[in-house]
Amino acid sequence: MNKNKKDNTVFYISLILSIAIVLWGIIAQENFSNFANSLLGFLTNNFGW
Repeated sequence: MNKNKKDNTVFYISLILSIAIVLWGIIAQENFSNFANSLLGFLTNNFGW
């Protein structure tokens, strides 16, 4: 096995997820805003921030 070869699977999955989230924010701004506000409310209420 070649030790110099890197497995970039995690990088590519993270890149795809990041691009998908950015596109969601650009395309469906109102929907993304509602989701983000709900997520923020959930986190602050349940984790005491």
